[in-house]
Amino acid sequence: MSMNLADFETAVLTRLALDTTLMDAVQGVYNTLARPGDNISKSGKPYIVLGNVEWPLELTFVDNIAAITFTLYHVDAIENGRAAISTVMDRTYGDSFGQGGTPTYGLHRHPLVVSGDNVAGTIRCQGGRTEHTDEALVYAVNYAVYLTEGTAS
Repeated sequence: MSMNLADFETAVLTRLALDTTLMDAVQGVYNTLARPGDNISKSGKPYIVLGNVEWPLELTFVDNIAAITFTLYHVDAIENGRAAISTVMDRTYGDSFGQGGTPTYGLHRHPLVVSGDNVAGTIRCQGGRTEHTDEALVYAVNYAVYLTEGTAS
């Protein structure tokens, strides 16, 4: 088995898609090459783009370890205001604070489950930034998680 970014992306996208409250609040969750903000919809719902997935591989241990980082872009038309996109960002971050550290929804502190013999750690929010355009509100939130291939011996 090898480390596979497609499996990792699928695990993150599945975690978000299982949140029906989040899915009702957005147009969708994508991992597209389109620049966040290119396909905004005035008077529509915000959308989310999973992007900038990076995995520098550390080969000095018994197992291959990747410190994966990724960005969730939360995008909406400026005309739609900040209320809906704020709610979406709350959902993607999650409720770990009120749940003793293990969220019932969202990504922060979620113990990610990936396929095969890969083992993932707990997703951690690493901060964020704005990337607004003339037409779009774009909030980029960074996350990180460790992924190990196989099991330690």
